[in-house]
Amino acid sequence: EGALVYPRLLESRGLNGERILKINDDITLNLERTSVFPDKLLIRTHEEGSLVNNYVNGSDHNEHLYHDTEKMAAVILNDDDGVSVVCESITAAK
Repeated sequence: EGALVYPRLLESRGLNGERILKINDDITLNLERTSVFPDKLLIRTHEEGSLVNNYVNGSDHNEHLYHDTEKMAAVILNDDDGVSVVCESITAAK
């Protein structure tokens, strides 16, 4: 069962780049930067029956990637405009 939420960034940045993201009254993530993508990331798709390989800069994705070890969650936070924060995805184990 899903729910619509409006996550809020409670602290912009800690000394080590930590962030606190409140998802709802029951879920708050204590986020640390993480890096899982290689510098050169292969994106493989099928187009009109043909295999297409595209390489992208993985470090661009690592720049916005955070995780909460305790809650086993990963989040992509994007605040490029310096005013708003966009939480693009959340993954977590139950």
